[in-house]
Amino acid sequence: MMLLTLRVRSSCRYFEKDKLTQKEKDILIRAIDCGPSSGGLRAYTVYHTEKENNKNELQKASLNQKFISQASIIFCVCAVPEKSAEKYGERGELYAVQDATIAGMCITFAATALWLGSCWVGSIETDKIKLILDIPENEIPLSLICIGRWKDVT
Repeated sequence: MMLLTLRVRSSCRYFEKDKLTQKEKDILIRAIDCGPSSGGLRAYTVYHTEKENNKNELQKASLNQKFISQASIIFCVCAVPEKSAEKYGERGELYAVQDATIAGMCITFAATALWLGSCWVGSIETDKIKLILDIPENEIPLSLICIGRWKDVT
């Protein structure tokens, strides 16, 4: 099943207006911590929002890519370099980015396993994202992950 999930995962930029069920959201949130982490430190945080205003503002802070506000839920994956730097020094900054990236991939794979669409967005204005989601100064937003039900556009 895992190989099938890896094989069928692809970016989705067209979402239905349907909301996700609470069970689907719970599975996505639990998936965040399913990957490996340097020293088990989990030097990352993940925020999520379903608020229309937040989604619209996140879209503006991400090259105004229209599909972003159409997603049912948006996750923002952030690295927390100081957390891993305490143990690993300067190299810990890289480990925080790696840990956060792995957490993001876990979310996308969980979405795929639920037959939901997802799109990873790396073109973000980090300062604006921090304001929209009230992210602390010491955390670095790396990406947004937009998730929703696939919309057939054929």
